[in-house]
Amino acid sequence: MIRLNEFNKNVAKVLSGTFFAQLLPFILAPILARIYEVEAFGEYYAFAAIVSILGSISTGKYEMAILNPKAEQEAIGLAQAAILISFITNLIVFILIILFPNTISDVLGITHLSNILWLAPVAAFLLASGLVFSFLLNRAKAFGKLTKGKIVLSSLTNFSRLGMGLATLGTLGLILSLIIGYLAQLLYMIRHINGPLLQKNQNKQERQSLLKSYSDFPKSMVPATLLNKSSNDLPPILIKSFFSGQVAGWYGQMVGLLRKPIAIIGRAFEEVYRQGASEQIKAKGHCSPIFYSTLKKLCLIGIIPFGALFFIAPDLFALVLGDKWLESGLYARYFALPLFLQFVAYPLSSTFYLLSKNKWLSYLEFLQLGLILLAFGTSLVLNSDSTFLILGLSIAYSIAYLCKIISLQIILKRVA
Repeated sequence: MIRLNEFNKNVAKVLSGTFFAQLLPFILAPILARIYEVEAFGEYYAFAAIVSILGSISTGKYEMAILNPKAEQEAIGLAQAAILISFITNLIVFILIILFPNTISDVLGITHLSNILWLAPVAAFLLASGLVFSFLLNRAKAFGKLTKGKIVLSSLTNFSRLGMGLATLGTLGLILSLIIGYLAQLLYMIRHINGPLLQKNQNKQERQSLLKSYSDFPKSMVPATLLNKSSNDLPPILIKSFFSGQVAGWYGQMVGLLRKPIAIIGRAFEEVYRQGASEQIKAKGHCSPIFYSTLKKLCLIGIIPFGALFFIAPDLFALVLGDKWLESGLYARYFALPLFLQFVAYPLSSTFYLLSKNKWLSYLEFLQLGLILLAFGTSLVLNSDSTFLILGLSIAYSIAYLCKIISLQIILKRVA
């Protein structure tokens, strides 16, 4: 069983290495915010949302099962299957976009991106493959390599974004920078995987049996992930469609800057927590000790910065990014509470599938998406301005994340 002091050391190892990856976007943000137009960011965040949704589900979520098998050969088989499924899925999407670019872009409300929308499945495949390799490195407890991969992603994405911004490539530059970052991270992880990933380890019958053994992951986790990604990534697309590219840019910039450190720090906790919780579950049948220890740590770490965000966000955004981003700061103020709750809930959510409570997660993700759509529907019916919508989204996310935290505690009490 993983000791809590070992847990702290592993989290510190991941966090110390990702500090640069977390810091770099903030260092370059004042420059990027001034060399790109607000509307360019709005279109980019709508495109990135599509990539995020497609990339996250195109593997069939078999990568999430990589930690489960005791045999290394089975873990590699699951990784191979996840990458193959992602390739086929994204190839189909690529062909559909090539055949019907205008129709698809019109439906998504991003008509300006119809000529380059085919880049979305390319980026999604790179993202999906990176997820698979990150789980393999996690299984091997190679936290240092995971950390360096994130540094590669952040560095290449942001520096290429800077160069393409200076070259006045606009939205296209932001999109190409994203692809460059994903590709660089993937190549780094491929180089550092210790194992015969590309070797054929199983025959067709064995692979089918393996996929059948873990069929619960695509059945339950794909819908849950689709719901989760939709509730988190649909807003930029819907805002772009129903309001304007400028409002989508303000919202996307706020989310992009503030959720990035949450994701980086949260993923560092999650990667170590997931491995430790997995060992406790194997030994005890539950993971209450590490769950409540991690919950306490996350609350103590997050309360001060997110409390400060509520008071200083508008002035901070205007000062750092420029006056045209003041509205993003106001949005950040409204989102201080849901961002704090997300920071707490994000690393702990892996408990759902570690305890095979995938249906619980699906119901909660459905609730979250329903609350998000309710916020949009209410705003449209009342013909309100964007501020009303942002407040509604803040309330919706707060309720959803709080329900996740409470549900996890209920589950642990039942299984302990």
